[in-house]
Amino acid sequence: MDEHLKTEKIDRACEKCGAKTACKGQKFAQLPRCLVVFVKRYSYDEINMKRFDRIHIPKYLTLEGHCAPGIDPTCPAVPDSTK
Repeated sequence: MDEHLKTEKIDRACEKCGAKTACKGQKFAQLPRCLVVFVKRYSYDEINMKRFDRIHIPKYLTLEGHCAPGIDPTCPAVPDSTK
């Protein structure tokens, strides 16, 4: 999640201050009721290769650092009612 939502520098002139580079990023203004995450399980080197290593998905996901001010970044990944 951090990799996908990370801030990146882009070359673009600012009309207000004249700076030649800018930072572009994304933040959640509101958290969705259901967040679907697609985990890509392939490596791209000289050949495409499916990955078989295990991944860990915690019970609680945090979007701390990816939310607009005033948004609670912690939501249960799996509701307790599904146990």
